[in-house]
Amino acid sequence: MLLSVRLLGPPEISFEGRGLKFGRKKALALLCYLATEGGRYPRRELAELLWPKSDERRARADLRSILTRIRKTLEVRLLAIEGDLLGVEPRGIELDLRTLEAAVSLARSETSQTSPGESKDHDAVGRRDLIAHLEETLGTYRGEFMEGFSLEDAPEFEMWLEAERARWRGVFGELCERLSRLQAEAGRLGEATETTRLWTRYAPLKEEAHLRLVELLSDAGESERALLAYENFRGTLSRELETEPSLRMRELAECLREEVEQRASLGTSLARSAATTSPLSALEVPFAGRQEEFGTLVSEYHACLSGEESRVIAVIGEAGIGKTRLAKEFLVWAKARGADALEGAATEGAGLPYGPLVEAVRPRLEKERAPDDLLEDAWLSELSRLLPELKERYPDLPPPASGEGETAKGALFEAIARTVGELSSRAPVVLFLDDLQWADATSLEVLDYAGRRWAEQGAPVLLLIAARSEEPEASSSFERWVPSLGRSMPVRTLTLGPLGNHDVEGLLRHLTNTDSEPAGIPEYPDEKPEGSDKVRAELERFGERLAAETGGQPFYFIETLKALLEEGKLVVRTHPDGGGVLGVSPALRVQSDLSRLLPHSVREVIITRLSRLSPTAADLLAAGAVLGRGFGFESLVGVASLEESEGLRGLDELVGRRLLLEEGGGREGEEGPPMYVGATYSFSHEKIRQVAYTEGGQARRWVLHRRAFEVLGGSGASPAELARHALAG
Repeated sequence: MLLSVRLLGPPEISFEGRGLKFGRKKALALLCYLATEGGRYPRRELAELLWPKSDERRARADLRSILTRIRKTLEVRLLAIEGDLLGVEPRGIELDLRTLEAAVSLARSETSQTSPGESKDHDAVGRRDLIAHLEETLGTYRGEFMEGFSLEDAPEFEMWLEAERARWRGVFGELCERLSRLQAEAGRLGEATETTRLWTRYAPLKEEAHLRLVELLSDAGESERALLAYENFRGTLSRELETEPSLRMRELAECLREEVEQRASLGTSLARSAATTSPLSALEVPFAGRQEEFGTLVSEYHACLSGEESRVIAVIGEAGIGKTRLAKEFLVWAKARGADALEGAATEGAGLPYGPLVEAVRPRLEKERAPDDLLEDAWLSELSRLLPELKERYPDLPPPASGEGETAKGALFEAIARTVGELSSRAPVVLFLDDLQWADATSLEVLDYAGRRWAEQGAPVLLLIAARSEEPEASSSFERWVPSLGRSMPVRTLTLGPLGNHDVEGLLRHLTNTDSEPAGIPEYPDEKPEGSDKVRAELERFGERLAAETGGQPFYFIETLKALLEEGKLVVRTHPDGGGVLGVSPALRVQSDLSRLLPHSVREVIITRLSRLSPTAADLLAAGAVLGRGFGFESLVGVASLEESEGLRGLDELVGRRLLLEEGGGREGEEGPPMYVGATYSFSHEKIRQVAYTEGGQARRWVLHRRAFEVLGGSGASPAELARHALAG
């Protein structure tokens, strides 16, 4: 068994799990000194270190006394005595200092193998294991070296203590810094932030630690928290050292202030309804729940800059899941750091050739003082095919020289590629194209061409594209196009899912100002301000119901709040600091059934999705709406009264459009339509089931319930379930 020596934090010596007490502080001091320093030391030197005010004879006698005490306490041969030299056997102790030092060496070897922006060919499993090991080591850090221990009558030992504390503080800081970078590279920004917070806790005056924390919060899209971390550090420096942060950190803070202002405007604008003015438009809807995805965008942007290469990020998700908000928040971040941001979008049914690119490039060239300095006249002339206003601005432009057909097309492609490429020579370019599942084939073709040209030039262009996942027909050409784009430059795909319950509840806390409610400001008109703890508890329960009802779908969340505002169950009041705060009625906080609440805007979005279904898929969905939750394929086709082959085609469509979710089971059959075996199906969102159920009409529901009663009657359904269908049919 090894003797455990833990010196990070208050010193602890234990053997076989039993703590050892030495009775005299200097006995503990000697053992800790020898364990830390290693090697062998003359008795005279050790005696002078611990008893500097005693003569040599007395000091050596005291040393012999504590050596005897150490031997009796340890009960193991640990002391190494060679004539006049003393030490400890390193193989006999388990020292937390060694564990920390070894972990830092491992982290150094890993982080030194690659530099930021370079491709990393390391084994992903090995990297995860390393991070787990470093995190475990970090957990052994209980505090400063020999925290709380001192020998006032031994000044040289005190000097040694202070030097060791500074040394191990630095080793701990290096571990935090390197671990946080590994965590961030792995896309774990939350863990990286917590690691850095731990670093700042033990190094309150070290700018490197606080700068890292501010950068990580900023990279996660949390500008407000990043700015707060900066202000806290600035206040500490002013208080303790009467100084201020470095110029680099002050400049970063200015960028953050600009981001916070732009995000406040963006959050307010996104709360507004295009059709009606809602009281919710007075509120700032915060950016929440996408920190990891935002961190990925930031990481790809940095890689684009440091590697001098173009990159692509495809953000995929259903309508209303937050693709556009994520992209626009990132554009705010990038513009604050000097990037040139271009924005365009494809439109359903428009099919205009080059439409998204024209929308992105036109406003940028309008701001350009001298486009003829950006492009040669020949390329401006080609570009004027899409932007005829260039001819008005430059009437002397020569006519396009490329003629017609494929030659003209190639020249136009080159003009578009050159425009963005030249802009990127001045500043990094982020080209954001939204709803690209609706893009025409020509737009995709020119992006493919331009991507190859940017990659050849090493142009710092980040192509950020967003597309819906529930439109298989519209996005089929898009889905084929993305892999082809990956042949010329790196492509990263981000698939957005619903927000977690914690994020939805956090949004509600922000909107209701629950975390920092000033005294005397009630949550709702005419409500007494006392009992704030009770109000918070009720709001927390309401937040849980709201999260469950909206399923974490951001669009459903906002539209549900609007509907509750229209019903008077929510109000927007003015906060003393300006802006709006959401007030929740006591009745809604305590007891509220949100399941019957279906905002008109949500209904319209769902109806639009359902209108694109084939007749077979629509029949299956109506049957599923009647069956409810967790139904099998045989029940579904039986209630829909469809042949098995028809049902399989319709089911593929519903699963492909993310209207139904498949759980368990599998598919069989290598030829022909796949056979769904043993799987159960449920609606991807309860609101979709509600709309599918009501849109079918009363007569169809009556028929479907009657069929459900007949089909389920022979499958062992519960009496309650059969009774439900019998009463409805």
